[in-house]
Amino acid sequence: MTGVCSTRNLEVAKRLGAYAVIDYTRQAPLMGEQRFDLIFDAVANLDFRHAKRFLTPDGVYVSSITSPTNMLVAPILNRFRGKQHRTVRVAPDGAALREVTKMVEAGQIDPIIKKAYALDEVPEAHVHSESGRVVGKLALRIGS
Repeated sequence: MTGVCSTRNLEVAKRLGAYAVIDYTRQAPLMGEQRFDLIFDAVANLDFRHAKRFLTPDGVYVSSITSPTNMLVAPILNRFRGKQHRTVRVAPDGAALREVTKMVEAGQIDPIIKKAYALDEVPEAHVHSESGRVVGKLALRIGS
């Protein structure tokens, strides 16, 4: 997997499994002739019209943006084209969260926690979250 991030996040990208990293502050990741089998736009700042130029003929672009176009039109168009546009949808699922908890406790998953906030610090946590500069997850501490 090739990761794309700024210099300050290179080690995080490698920790997450990237064997190669493109530092977007020094090199535009989507330019030239390079093609990718998968583009996962985790911050949803790219649209399929732009991304498809950088996909292999059967490549997949995955976005976290839900919109009428992404939810209704893309699945229909995907039936008639090689390059695919998919959307990640996440719903609350207590059973799945319990399984993730077991995996964390067993050391199978190593979450990156940027900062843990006490419940009375929720407003600060929201400000931090909305800054657009969080690498990893913010957590709330419940109890002592």
